[in-house]
Amino acid sequence: MDILKETVDKKELTHVDLAMLIDKIVVYEHEGERLDIEVVWNTLFMEVSEQCVG
Repeated sequence: MDILKETVDKKELTHVDLAMLIDKIVVYEHEGERLDIEVVWNTLFMEVSEQCVG
């Protein structure tokens, strides 16, 4: 839990930090008009953050 808080509190995140927080980023193109970006969070990170909020 402390490691997660330290990671989120940093002013700059490293590749390793992002890899711990994010599972994948998916980009969808809609008929050449616009892009939608979906961030799929790491399940472990989401479980910990929900416990902190709740």
